[in-house]
Amino acid sequence: MKRLFVPLLIVLLGLPAVAAEKKKGGAVGYGDDVIQMAPVMAPYKSSNGVRYEVLTIRLKLGLEINERNACFSVPIIHDRFVQYLYGAGLTAADFVGERRKVLAEKFFEIATKTTAKGFFAGVELIDLEPRPDDPKAAPPMSQKSMTLSAQCK
Repeated sequence: MKRLFVPLLIVLLGLPAVAAEKKKGGAVGYGDDVIQMAPVMAPYKSSNGVRYEVLTIRLKLGLEINERNACFSVPIIHDRFVQYLYGAGLTAADFVGERRKVLAEKFFEIATKTTAKGFFAGVELIDLEPRPDDPKAAPPMSQKSMTLSAQCK
């Protein structure tokens, strides 16, 4: 009886910790680390001619084993983003709401085509100076993310 009870007790006590870790981590194998790229001036057409919107882009890192390769590819990805923005013919409406999410998905597609699958898990377009009452404000970066952002420019 003791042989069954002790392992069962260990398993039952360990389950809440495993469940909490699953909730915290998100997808298996992916961390919360990001690389914040240098801001990009995105041209868009308006009634007054060509205007520019400053875009701050964060690349969500994929697998930790590809972290170094992802870091080395950031300048190339930055160049591809600028090339895309030059020919995209964007308008002011492309930087707000659902169209902003579509733009972020397009950037993720470009980043994946430029490098390889597994380097990045997503792309975020963030506001550096959000309103104080904005619930969707960008979360602060971890120490590792700040270090990677400084090294990968």
